[in-house]
Amino acid sequence: MNEDMEEDQRLALAQIGHPKHLDTLINDSYYAVRREVAKYGDDSHRDKLIKDKEPGVRLRVAKYGNKDHATSRLKDRDADVRNAAKKRLKELGET
Repeated sequence: MNEDMEEDQRLALAQIGHPKHLDTLINDSYYAVRREVAKYGDDSHRDKLIKDKEPGVRLRVAKYGNKDHATSRLKDRDADVRNAAKKRLKELGET
């Protein structure tokens, strides 16, 4: 599926697609697609993206994930990811 679609089409599919589409897009070479999967996917997708090489992907995991996702990003090498994790834990009442 991924090779047959343009980047903008894959981005749109990551935003509105069925979970089975996200299962495929989670491995996309374009970081922005993986970033959208981290936002619009479920916790199983975030589990797989939690250590992505791109900070923008990890930031979305911290921002939209559950308590465990946010807690694991508190020691991320990227300050924006750490800050998003702290904010998410506060939203979840885990301060």
